[in-house]
Amino acid sequence: MSHLTRCPFSSGVLGLVPLEAQNGGKRAVSQLCCHSDAVTDLDFSPFDEQILATGSADEVIKVWRLQDGDGDPSSSSCHVALGAKEGPVGAVLFHPTADGTLSSAARKTVKVWNVERQQALTELEPHEDQVQSLGWRPDGSLLGTSCKDKKLRIFDPRTKPTPCQSVLGHDNAKDSRLVWVNAEGGLLSVGFNQVREREVRLWDTRKFGSSLASVTLDASPRARRVPLCDGKLQISGIHMKWQKLFVKILS
Repeated sequence: MSHLTRCPFSSGVLGLVPLEAQNGGKRAVSQLCCHSDAVTDLDFSPFDEQILATGSADEVIKVWRLQDGDGDPSSSSCHVALGAKEGPVGAVLFHPTADGTLSSAARKTVKVWNVERQQALTELEPHEDQVQSLGWRPDGSLLGTSCKDKKLRIFDPRTKPTPCQSVLGHDNAKDSRLVWVNAEGGLLSVGFNQVREREVRLWDTRKFGSSLASVTLDASPRARRVPLCDGKLQISGIHMKWQKLFVKILS
């Protein structure tokens, strides 16, 4: 049974909601107590919808096997716990083509893990400031990061720990996010400009010197904007809390 997961920021508890309605259209919310501090990020495995990775301010990454069928999701067990207490975990993201491979970011450190072996396959060169987001290219060959130092970086973790490309992403150090929009090198980033207006930029990493396009959205300091992309439907968008969804059809 698939689950929709909600992530409160004030505790280590997740709310698990079945996507398929039961009992006359009602959806029961089950709570999963998974960390001793706030849950900061989560990601479902693209190979098994019952596998969930969570990161937390308690500096631990956990991989869960959720109860399937009629089982109570709140009784799900922690399959693996990762982390070397390097700081609050800011991001977790499964590899799109290699089953059991997980990337994580904690402060300036990015690691790629073999979940079953509970070992770090590689640790990338430390960033100059806090890593704010991670993004795997759809074919899994490259890993992109956005950082508080305002830079976007592209890594090939299989060959070397240093970035193979980098560029100034946004002019403001405030929270930024990125997502790949196709396997040809298209990248979408969300951040802030010098006057604290939120902006979206479209990049071609084959010509990474400057963005292809830039759109200013708003100047709201509170509402979070998360870039989303569906490669199969060729649709990308920006999720805006309390506002409409900005959608762009990719060419």
